[in-house]
Amino acid sequence: MVMAQKGGKPSSQGDFPPGMAPKMLNMLKELDGIEKELQPLISQPYHEVLRKLSPQEKAKVGMMEIYGINSLFWVLMKTSSEDIASALRDDYKVEMQRLRETQERIAELEARANMQHIDKQAAKRFINHALGKKKANGEESSSDNPKRKKKT
Repeated sequence: MVMAQKGGKPSSQGDFPPGMAPKMLNMLKELDGIEKELQPLISQPYHEVLRKLSPQEKAKVGMMEIYGINSLFWVLMKTSSEDIASALRDDYKVEMQRLRETQERIAELEARANMQHIDKQAAKRFINHALGKKKANGEESSSDNPKRKKKT
């Protein structure tokens, strides 16, 4: 692979252009971090990992897979020596927009699942108590409550 030039001649020794080595080291560190984060997923057979996940977690894993594949495809397109056809670039952008929309739907479902649910019966009791009403089974109601009687 021709990477750098020495004295005007291409070098095939794999030398990095100036400034590229720190970027590559940073990328390798990031890849190591990603591998450590993914270790629980990649240490077991894939079907066993998915069986243990909730549907919401399965959707997140699927999104991660699709996003990773699309990102790798984009890297392939950018690093290839061929000119990227505008149609292919547009198709990639459409696919990435679909991924963003799906991520938003997953986030919305997650927010909805974590939303606090209202106990309607408890809320009704609080309101009735605040208004001075009691149960309709013969106990005091708002019309029988001496605190609530109108003064004439």
